Amino acid sequence: MAKCCFKFGKIIRDQLVDVMQDSGIIVHQKKLHKSEVLVELKKKLLEEVEEVVASQNEKELFEELGDVLEVVKALASFYDNSLSSVIEFAAKKAEAKGGFEKHAYVEYIEISKSHPHFNYYKNQPKKYPEILP
Repeated sequence: MAKCCFKFGKIIRDQLVDVMQDSGIIVHQKKLHKSEVLVELKKKLLEEVEEVVASQNEKELFEELGDVLEVVKALASFYDNSLSSVIEFAAKKAEAKGGFEKHAYVEYIEISKSHPHFNYYKNQPKKYPEILP
């Protein structure tokens, strides 16, 4: 019987290797070095966030948010922390800067070149491109 190979090149959930192997799929894997784990978890987070953005309904959205949460837990664990530590950081940031309940959407800002935060925006042209008002 002819076989095909498909490149994965990514970190996957722990039990998925066994699930695939139990179904007859041959899985070629490697043990990641500690420095690779962080890189791969960050790449996985981006993948899961893209799936959140692509979700078409509430069920898909919550499934993908669950995947994001699982990767966040793994990232916290990488630094010997827990999800509760992440939630504490989020609570502190929300206390200082607020949350997203008001749905404030900023189209653009006008800022003086002498403003102390001017360089913050100027030095990030991909995130904050300079435009003509």
